[in-house]
Amino acid sequence: MKKLIFVLFAVTALLVSCSKEDAPTFTNEDGIVLNNNSAELSKYIKIINEPLVLKGGLKSGPIFTLVAEAESPTINGIKTSASYVHRRYQKVYVTYHIRGAEYGGAIRVFDISDPVNPTIVSEMDFARIDINAC
Repeated sequence: MKKLIFVLFAVTALLVSCSKEDAPTFTNEDGIVLNNNSAELSKYIKIINEPLVLKGGLKSGPIFTLVAEAESPTINGIKTSASYVHRRYQKVYVTYHIRGAEYGGAIRVFDISDPVNPTIVSEMDFARIDINAC
């Protein structure tokens, strides 16, 4: 368990430390891909900023805003599902996995310092590893 925590900490530090727009994408022999290119990652998020209308209508209460939609990563040609979301300060960390017998996953780091314009600042894809956190 301690080893897993250390690995997740190291991955998070690596993801957050490199976020320049012209940052390269790295791939290793184990099928792990690190992408810190914000221009490339921006194609996976769509800014919406519209009120969220709930079916049945609320007579009163809070009004929610749909700020953005983020497309899930595709690993080994399979669309992943979000498995965990964690917010820490101005960053949101989302882990993804492939459902079923296949292995594969990803971690994305979102910058929410501008609440109406979130961005994906880093992504790490794992071709042969499931990513689940709790």
